[in-house]
Amino acid sequence: MARLRVLVAAGWVVAALAGSVAVAPGATAQTVGEIDATGAADVTADLQALFDRTPDGDVVRLAAGGAYRVEGTIVLRDRHDLVIDGNGARIFATTTGAPDRGQIKIQGGSGLKIRNLEIQGANPHAGLDERAYNPELEFQAGLALEGVTDLEVDRVNIHDTYGDHIFIGRLSAGRRASERIWIHDSSFARSGRQGIAIIDGRDVVIERNQFTDMRRATVDLEPVGELAVENIHIIDNEVGPGRLLFVAAGGEAPINRVVIARNSLHGRPLTLTVIPPEGQRRQDYWVIDNTTDFTDMKATLAFTRTDGAIVRGNRQPLSGEAPLVVISDSCNISVTDNDVTPSTRAVEGESRECNHFISPQPPDPPPVAGRGQNEASPPAAPPATVAPAKPPRDKPPAKPASTPATSAPESGVTSLTVTSVHPDDGVAVPVVVLAVVLAALAVAGAAFTVRARRSRS
Repeated sequence: MARLRVLVAAGWVVAALAGSVAVAPGATAQTVGEIDATGAADVTADLQALFDRTPDGDVVRLAAGGAYRVEGTIVLRDRHDLVIDGNGARIFATTTGAPDRGQIKIQGGSGLKIRNLEIQGANPHAGLDERAYNPELEFQAGLALEGVTDLEVDRVNIHDTYGDHIFIGRLSAGRRASERIWIHDSSFARSGRQGIAIIDGRDVVIERNQFTDMRRATVDLEPVGELAVENIHIIDNEVGPGRLLFVAAGGEAPINRVVIARNSLHGRPLTLTVIPPEGQRRQDYWVIDNTTDFTDMKATLAFTRTDGAIVRGNRQPLSGEAPLVVISDSCNISVTDNDVTPSTRAVEGESRECNHFISPQPPDPPPVAGRGQNEASPPAAPPATVAPAKPPRDKPPAKPASTPATSAPESGVTSLTVTSVHPDDGVAVPVVVLAVVLAALAVAGAAFTVRARRSRS
């Protein structure tokens, strides 16, 4: 009986300690209400309310595999250290919507993370179709970033938009540019306009993503007026077919320090056009170790009024007399060790010497939004190349082929949870509980030993 009392006491100690750990400040979870996760109803207002009442520094986690119909725009203004964990859920629209609608729009703020989320637009012709681009709806981005600092996009799948998949620009209030953005291990398919468009951004890393079926440019660098695009790294991406350029560097304002390296292109040429407006010049471009299986019949890389570019180690099959690089009124353009077979022409035009120095090696990507602090995530599977058919109005759309099959929720309404554990906390609660349990058992064992000795004596 004495031993039983000791065991019971030890059990109470373990339960009390475990309970205190589970509800410790900063490690609690609260249920915040029920939101339809079947796609049957428009939940724009419900999701907006959820984000609005979630404090900075917390995590919004959607229901696993849920489908959330958003016919409006979810707007996050001046939020900090907030994590949006899609948990494999899908946010989608079925109606055309307003000209500037975006599924998610982030204005200002810093330290945000968006991960493991699917965003589906409502463009039934998105991709390579002639009808994909609609100028009246070209600003409907899947994800719009305006004046954001230190934001990470991780394992996000965006497809079938009327506009860009991701738009990066300025916040009008305060004229603040977007800075230190990391977009990685995500997939983008079937746009109505660009894949990723940057009109006012600095220190942006686009890395290890999958792109396919872009209606216009895959990556568009296009500042206007007093805006600028600087220090952009487009590296280690898998790129499928697209109608226009791989990287476009037009626009009416500075576009400097751009690295395009180790990208693998399939079914499309390695194309880049750097053309500043009259009276302006651009500088510092590195195009290194990119490959494509597409044989082009015309020039692929064009530098106009550009000071400093390194074009090295690229594989771009060319036919006929097409050159790899066309140089116009530019200086210090180095073109070496590129494979253009079956063509033999690498350069057209002349590069003059100037006082501008460019390093043969590209700069390292900037340490943006936690880049380099976590292990790389596996790439998201690309969506099917055929746009899903638009379902009847009274039925939610089927998930695209790229989304893993998940079991349907038991009821039509699924609760969402906001977990207040900070995403960067070091020790998980189960580890702490296990340590407490082991300590309690050790105390119980010591009590048994003492009682046994007293009995013998």
